[in-house]
Amino acid sequence: NLAAVLFSKNKFFSRFNIQFFNDFKWQTNNQNDFITDFDTSNHIYVNNTYLSRNSSLNNLLESTGFKINRSFLNLLANRYQKDFTVDVNAKIEYYSEGFLIKKLNSTQKYSYSYFTPRVVLSYSNYQYGEYLNRFSIDFDVNVKYPNAFQRYLLSDSSESYVIQNSNYRLNPEKKYLISFNFSHDNYRSKKPISYGLSINA
Repeated sequence: NLAAVLFSKNKFFSRFNIQFFNDFKWQTNNQNDFITDFDTSNHIYVNNTYLSRNSSLNNLLESTGFKINRSFLNLLANRYQKDFTVDVNAKIEYYSEGFLIKKLNSTQKYSYSYFTPRVVLSYSNYQYGEYLNRFSIDFDVNVKYPNAFQRYLLSDSSESYVIQNSNYRLNPEKKYLISFNFSHDNYRSKKPISYGLSINA
């Protein structure tokens, strides 16, 4: 927690929880697709040069950013307890991909960078012996990157009139999510009642 170091003279901000992070993932994959066809006249398997290939895939995903959270408590003994929490996760993702078909000596390279934040606000109001209400709002952005099987196609000798090419216009899937949640627990009666509501888009 770096808040105490960054805001040592400020009592309000020094009570926040602040963390910086950097996640680095690197993957390499060498693949040999050796495809054969059965020759019915000679009763042997022969190499299919259209579908056979040696390929190499390298991808890198790096996420860097910071997390901030803080809880505020309002308490009166034997009467009520109210909590409000702020949770912010802000990060930048950098994705890089390189694909090499060794037979063609052809290399395809793609790279992207996105800002993918998440903000969660939650509030609870507990009135002792009466009820408990919970509210939360969640906003999230996430990115799903294409995989090699979606990006790079194999040519097929049976499709002689089709020109196969890499899906160079294929872009990552970017999803925005927002949700609102509410729940109520009633403790006034001998048979407690609970209900809730959730809205997602």
